[in-house]
Amino acid sequence: MYEREIAERAALLLRLGYSADETRARLSQTVAWDFELHTTPEVLGKVDSILGKVDSIVKTVYTRRGVGAGAPSV
Repeated sequence: MYEREIAERAALLLRLGYSADETRARLSQTVAWDFELHTTPEVLGKVDSILGKVDSIVKTVYTRRGVGAGAPSV
């Protein structure tokens, strides 16, 4: 569940123009802050892997210029 939230946040930050390094740092800090009063979660070690998947998905979406890409038309 938490991995999906990280992936969604990463995709949003990438769409907003953040670099992959900035996104990775920001999400790592967010996860660490979310769990600062608890033990370090295992998902913190998966952030780089998740961001790699998101980078791939975003790259595919933004390089595809066919049906479904871009703003909706009415």
